[in-house]
This record gives sequence, structure tokens and C-alpha cells, in this order.
Amino acid sequence: MNKLDELLNLAKDAIKNIDWHALGRIMAEIDKAENNPRVNGAESIRLLKYFHDPEISKTKVPLDKWIDYTLGYGKGASLSHDDIQKDLLFTKKVTENILKKQKTASLNLYDKCTLFYRIVKCE
Repeated sequence: MNKLDELLNLAKDAIKNIDWHALGRIMAEIDKAENNPRVNGAESIRLLKYFHDPEISKTKVPLDKWIDYTLGYGKGASLSHDDIQKDLLFTKKVTENILKKQKTASLNLYDKCTLFYRIVKCE
């Protein structure tokens, strides 16, 4: 078994064990083994859906675990402490933006339902 196959098996084990830090670290090691350019943790999470292994490509990292994944990715990519901190800050901003959009979408849906209720009730 070659190194890439070993890393793929480790990634699948991390998914099964719900260990997002380990998955991030392993995915960075896979990127290095495949000579892929380094990305940040949030981008790595986004790219999971395009991964060539179906078990890994269907993986969804929960939003509240993106920081764990990013920290693991930074360690697996052998980043400096400062670069890891920059990646963590970027991931935090991305997750905050996603949460803001979800809240806005929920509020818009609530407003539309309330408006619909008022129209129907008034008729």
C-alpha cells in the first residue's frame, strides 16, 4: 500500500470517528502528497465535494467544526504559527458570514410567512 492509499484510509477513519481535526490534518497531507497547491482550511472544506474518492466527497463538515478542521489542516500543511492563526481568523470570518446569511434567510422566510398570513387573514 502506498502513502496516498494509507492517507485515504486514515481520512475515512477520521470521518467515521467524527474527528474533524484529524481529517483536516490528513487532507493537508494528501494535498502535499498529490503536489496540490496549499489552500486555507475553509477552502479545503469547500473542495471536499470535488475529491476523487466518493466516501470523502460526500463528507459535510459541520459549521461548528470548521475551526477544528482548519487547525488540523494548518498542522498537516506544516504551517507556521502565524499562518495557522491567519487561516483560523479567515475561517472564523467565513463561518460568521454563513451564519449571518442563514439568519437573514430565516428572517426573510418569517417575514414572507407573516405577510402571507396577514394577506390571507384580511381577505
